[in-house]
Amino acid sequence: MSVEFKSLARSKLFAGLGKSAAERLYEKCEILQFKAGEFILREAEEAKAFFSVVDGYVRLLKMDEFGEGFSMRAAV
Repeated sequence: MSVEFKSLARSKLFAGLGKSAAERLYEKCEILQFKAGEFILREAEEAKAFFSVVDGYVRLLKMDEFGEGFSMRAAV
């Protein structure tokens, strides 16, 4: 069992799933890694996937009219 699968199974979001349902969900997952400071999604872009953070955190930025970002929230 991979580290990613164990993280998925322990997640509060998926806590109600049985082991076989969690395994089926995991089989459909694509594990992505992002570098610090890399954008995952930009405001007004249509999300084509669901993201779950396994390790680290995601910072939400709001861009102003000058292209400067300010931190709105950090999600762990």
